Amino acid sequence: MKSFTRILCFLILVLLFAIPARASSTEETAVEKVSTAEVSTEKAHLVAEYLSYNYDRRIVTATGTVILKYKEIDLQADYMEIDLNNNSLVARGNVKLHDKDRDAEGDELVYDLDTRTGVINGMTGSFTDPGIVGSVFMTGTSVSIAEGEYIMDDASLTSCDREEPHFKIEADEIDIYLKDKIVMRRVRYYEGRFHLFSLPYLVISLTEEEKGLQVPEFGFSASEGFFVKAAYGYVINKDHSGIVRIDMMNRLGMATGIDHKMRIGENFTGTIGVYQLLNQQNTHVDWRFSLGAEQKIGKAKVNVSGTLNHLATATREDYNTYQLRASLSGQGTAGTLSLSSDYRFNERSEETYFNASGNTNLKWSSGYSLSLLGSFRLLESPNFSTGNTTTSRLADYSIRAAKAWDFGT
Repeated sequence: MKSFTRILCFLILVLLFAIPARASSTEETAVEKVSTAEVSTEKAHLVAEYLSYNYDRRIVTATGTVILKYKEIDLQADYMEIDLNNNSLVARGNVKLHDKDRDAEGDELVYDLDTRTGVINGMTGSFTDPGIVGSVFMTGTSVSIAEGEYIMDDASLTSCDREEPHFKIEADEIDIYLKDKIVMRRVRYYEGRFHLFSLPYLVISLTEEEKGLQVPEFGFSASEGFFVKAAYGYVINKDHSGIVRIDMMNRLGMATGIDHKMRIGENFTGTIGVYQLLNQQNTHVDWRFSLGAEQKIGKAKVNVSGTLNHLATATREDYNTYQLRASLSGQGTAGTLSLSSDYRFNERSEETYFNASGNTNLKWSSGYSLSLLGSFRLLESPNFSTGNTTTSRLADYSIRAAKAWDFGT
C-alpha cells in the first residue's frame, strides 16, 4: 500500500500542473473541475469526477461517479473518502460493493480494505452458498460484513427475486455464516403481505448438520403406529448447538428429547442426548441417555459413544440396556485403516452381544495393493429353564492382493 500512496501523490501532482485548477485556501491540494480523474497502481484503480488529496492527513477524497477496484473488491459510490494511514474508507450515496461471491448495495459503507470488514447502512444485497440452490436476497438497516459472514439488524431474507417477493422472512437480528448456518432471532414469516407466524428463534443449516425448524415427519411403523415427529435446531454459539425433538406416536405416546453438541478446540467434539417417552402401553416413563466423543489426531479420527436405556416390562418391572461403540479410522500415504467395535447388554434377557471388525488397504507405488478384512461376533444368551448359557462365536476374515498395470504407457 506504500507504493500505492507514492504513486497516487505523484499522479495527483502531475494532474495539478497539467490541468488548470483553482488553488485551495487550506493545505489541501485539489484537482477540480475535471471531467474524469484516474489513479492506478498494480493493486488499486480509482476513477472519479473530482479528486483531492490531503498530504498531512494522507486522505484521498473522491466525488462524482467514484469507482474503486482494489484486489478482489469492486466499489462504486457518489462520494468516497480513503484513509491511506490504515487502508480504510467511507463511501456514501448509491454504494455498490462486489467482493467475491457477494453483492451489496446501500446508503453508506465504512470498510477496511485489508481485513475486508465493515458496516453498511440501508443495505440490499445477495449471496450464494453451496448449501443453497440459487441466490438469497437480503435487506438490513445496519449490516456488519466480514469474510464469510453478515450480521444484520432489522433484516429480511428471501430466495424470490421479485420486487415484491412471494415469501420472505423478517427478523430483528439475522447472522449469516456462509457454508455453515443462518441464525435468526425474533422471526416473522410472510407469504406476500400476509404475516403467517412468528418464532423467537430459528436456525437454517447450510451444512445439513443442524437444521432449524424441520418439516414434520409423518409415517407408520409396527411398534409406534401412526406418528408425527418434529425437530428444531438451535445454536447458542459456534461451539454449542443441538436439536430439540418432539414425537407423537399413537401406540407408544408422546416423547421429547434433546441432542446437544459441543466443540472444544479444533479437534474435539462431544455430544450428549436425553430422550423421554411417556409410554402409554405400561404407563412407565422410559429414558434414554447418550454420550459421545470424537477426537481428531492428524489424519486419524477416534469415536466413542455410549447409550443407556431405562425401560420397563408390561408389569412395570424396571430394567436397563447398555450399548458401547468405538471406532478408529485414518488414512495416510501408504493406505487406509478402519477399526470398529459394538458391545450390548440387556439386563432383562441377560443377553450379551459383541462385534468387532476391521479392514486395511495398503498400496505401493509399483502398483501392488493388499487388503485385509476381518470380523468377530459373540452372542451369549442364557436359558433360564435349564440354567445353561448358549454361546455363539463367529469369525470371518479375507486377504486380497492385487497388481495394477498401466497399459497406456
